[in-house]
Amino acid sequence: EALTPTINMVRRLVFLLAGQSNMAGRGHLSDLPDPLSDANDGGDILSFHQTLDELFPARHPLHADKPEKAGVGPALSFARELIRSYSPSELGEGVILVLVPCAWGGSPLDRWEEGGDLADEAVRRTKAALAALSLTKGEGGGGVGSRLSGILWHHGESNCGDAEEASKYRARLTNALTSLRIALDEPEVPIVTGELGFFLADLARDDERFRFCAEVNAAILGAAEALPACACVSSSGLGHRGDRLHFDSTSQHEFGRRLAAAWISLQSGSQCKDRTTKEPHCFLAGTCESKDAGDIENLTESHVTCQPAVMD
Repeated sequence: EALTPTINMVRRLVFLLAGQSNMAGRGHLSDLPDPLSDANDGGDILSFHQTLDELFPARHPLHADKPEKAGVGPALSFARELIRSYSPSELGEGVILVLVPCAWGGSPLDRWEEGGDLADEAVRRTKAALAALSLTKGEGGGGVGSRLSGILWHHGESNCGDAEEASKYRARLTNALTSLRIALDEPEVPIVTGELGFFLADLARDDERFRFCAEVNAAILGAAEALPACACVSSSGLGHRGDRLHFDSTSQHEFGRRLAAAWISLQSGSQCKDRTTKEPHCFLAGTCESKDAGDIENLTESHVTCQPAVMD
């Protein structure tokens, strides 16, 4: 059932989810073990439904780009990690995190560049979510604060099959994310990107569509280095669901935690740390390497029989 914003929503942090299928989520729902399921009993994480443009309690699957394929993505884990990592005094009493799902499986970069249909739709939906939240009134009739607080981006698989496209990907991605910020009227909003799965290198030996995945991964990192207030999270140690293309459900949960730690580091300007253990946690691409990836259970699915990779 859709939610009507209430007086208790004192502060709302809005996050745009953009890119293609690994942001939309293709992890199997049946593979997500408790307590990593879709429980959101506190109502402190909301989703602006991708087709209905209404607020709902956030649950997997967040995206509805391809309902028959939608599954577990990283964003709900990202939101839970933010709430876990900050004390109420830091995050704000009664804070609400609002996720705006806009990713689309199989989408090439040109649909996200300036004037592209998915870029335009992401801007429209983000502004619609902010407008819906602005209907909430605080005590005394004053408006309650909400703003776009970040963009989570994962994309690149669709641009791995051509050497020229891969060589241009860094510049194009940098321009696309800059244009997206400008269109959203948030030129300095933090952006957290993520590497493509390292398992693509294995797939690339058999499938020409992914031949230049290493070059695209380098371009994703390069774009993050070129952009202000942007970080790129490593996919080191993460596993696939059996197709050597999409992250499995447990890896999506871990990927969300890394995205959250990177967003926190952008807020503080400090090295990416786990705020509980004070140890490197988020595996920033090109900076932090996993010290405990071998201790993370069930991250890889090398035991499964690999299925054909379908960019969906």
